This record gives sequence, structure tokens and C-alpha cells, in this order.
Amino acid sequence: MALLQLENIPQKTNLLDDLIEEAFDVYRSIPKNVKIILSYSGGKDSTTFVVLAMEAIKKGFLDKKQIEVVYADTLNEMPNLHQQAINFLKFITKEFGIKTTIVKPQLNQTFWFRFLGEGTFAPSGNPNSRWCVNALKIDPIKRYFKGILEKKEEYIVVIGIRLDESQQRTKRYKDVEKIPKYSCDTQGECFAPLDDEPRAYPILNWKNCNIWDFLQFHDFSYNYPIQKLRSIYFEQDNARYGCWNCTVASPNSFILKEVIKENSALKPLLELRYLQYEYTSGLRGKFPHDWIYVLRNKGKYEGKWIPSRITVKARKRYLEKVLNAQKQIQNSGKTKFTIINEEEEKLIRESWLKWPDGDKKGREWCYFKDTQLYQYQTAI
Repeated sequence: MALLQLENIPQKTNLLDDLIEEAFDVYRSIPKNVKIILSYSGGKDSTTFVVLAMEAIKKGFLDKKQIEVVYADTLNEMPNLHQQAINFLKFITKEFGIKTTIVKPQLNQTFWFRFLGEGTFAPSGNPNSRWCVNALKIDPIKRYFKGILEKKEEYIVVIGIRLDESQQRTKRYKDVEKIPKYSCDTQGECFAPLDDEPRAYPILNWKNCNIWDFLQFHDFSYNYPIQKLRSIYFEQDNARYGCWNCTVASPNSFILKEVIKENSALKPLLELRYLQYEYTSGLRGKFPHDWIYVLRNKGKYEGKWIPSRITVKARKRYLEKVLNAQKQIQNSGKTKFTIINEEEEKLIRESWLKWPDGDKKGREWCYFKDTQLYQYQTAI
């Protein structure tokens, strides 16, 4: 029986050079008169395709005038990753003359205003409760796109979705046309073009190891400020970043704990996260009469869903802890990290005036159990 010859063995085509060329092909296919919007999060995946775009400019595949890099700042980003993102944006603006835009939630839609101003419960494990994605990322980006549409510019959005991010995604999205329009929908780096917008995925077929090989070992044309990315991920190939105060993830966040080990001045953030988790999950279940009330229409329940709220008393208590933590962090002299800015605090306190009887005795309090409405009186 003849031995199988080496030259007859099919060679793999997902080598790094091939993947880089594949990404360049994506960029080359975009007409020079089309605006290119690069959705940047500061993470390893979005850094990869933005660097690839800069290299494509160097090679003449793209015109820098085509490109705008858009960064969605939730105002709750992990401190180290946020600083990395800002430094990177400053670099490409200085070295390439690239236009960069930072979009943020409106003041009355920030996490802290919704949570402490309006008393909205922080998101939980229930997907229907995750209002934060819309308020903090999708809505700000949609407002940005509406501005683009008003200028009647033809554009394409570049998103850092990778099929390799999960086995489920690899099976589900073999057909590129079936990839959701929001990378948030696939648990990827969140970006939200409007419906039916043209999108490009230059690193769709990249694996995690390819991303790190590219960022650490590729011979770049410029000295990009990306050397710290590996340490930012604490050598964990599959570490995922999110908001430092995310209540959907476990309060025992590996990333947040590592961030605090790196900068001990940020330790109050972990304490706040545990407390916030209790406000969202623990106290809601153990002490509904102490912590939530339901807005009612003339004291009558009409069969409609009525959102529960954290009491003003509890909001005041938590805000005091947040401000104390912020003061402790900033007094350390190691960081100027801000949790709640002065504008937010002012709007939060003004919002409390809308709830004048929120903590008075005799108010009708209620909670839901087994889909039925229970009512009773309480005094806090």
C-alpha cells in the first residue's frame, strides 16, 4: 500500500497571513466613495480590525478620509480598558488623522440615573430586564447613525464579530447573512447599526489565538499602543470585559478582581458591586416591603404590568455609599476614576422630588407573587 505523500495532504488555510489577507480583501472591496464606520470597543477584537484598517491605509487599500472610528462609552467601562481605548483613539488621530467619535448615553439614560434617580432595578439574569444594553449602547449609537443619515452619506459598518467566540455561534451563523445586525445579540462586542445597514466582518473567521498572535507578534508599520492589551486581559485568552458594575454577571468577577489587584485604590468598586447585587437580587426577594413599591393608577390594579421601583430611602442610602467610595478612590492619589459625575448627581437628586411620598407611612405597597397582586401596608 502506497504511503500518503506529504504534498498530497490538504493544507490548512487559516494561517495568520491568510487571515490578514482575507481581512484586507474585505477592506479592498469597499468603494472609495463609501464612508467606513469602525465600531471600536477597546477590546482585543475591535483593536485587531482597526489596526488592520490602519495597515490597509498604509498599503493604499483604503483612504483615511473614508474612515471614522466610533467608540461607545457606557460611562461604566472597566477603568483599565477604558484608558487603553482612549490612548489608542488619541494615537490613530495623531498618527493617521483619523476622525474618532465617542458616543455616550444621554444624562437621563445613564445607568446611575436610571438606578438611583428613577429607582429602576438593575438588570438581572432575566433577558427581558436588561434595559442597560439599549440605554447605554444601542440608543447612543442609533442617535449617531441618525446624524449620518441626515447627511445622506453612503456608508458601511465594520463589526468585530468572530464565529469562534462560541461553539453555538459557529454552528448558528455559518451563513454570514444570518448574523444578527447587533453584535450584542450574539454576546460579542456591542455595536448597533440601524436596521438593514450594510455591514462588514473582516475578522469573522479568526480564532482567539489568531487575534493574540496578530497583536503580539505581527510586524506592524507603526508602533501601535497595544502592548498592554495582553496584560489587560491578565493572560486569560477567553476573558470577557463588560461594565465594572454589571449585575447580570456574577459579583465574583475575575476581571474586576484582577483590575483591583493591579490598582488597589479601586477596591471600593468591588464592595459596591456586591452591594448592588444585593439590591438587585437579594433584597428584592427577601425584603420586598422594605425596598420596592409599585406605582398605581388611583389605587386600582387594572391588569397591566406595573414596574416596581427601589424606594427613595434606599436610593439615598446607596448614593451615599457610591459617593463615599468615589471619594475614597480619588483621595488615594492613584487614579481620578469617577463613578458618578456632578451632573448625574444633580439630576438624580432632582428626580427624587417626583416621589414625595415614596417613603411615608401608610402608602400602599405591593409585590407580585404567582402572577397575583398582593397588597399590604408598611412603615419604613
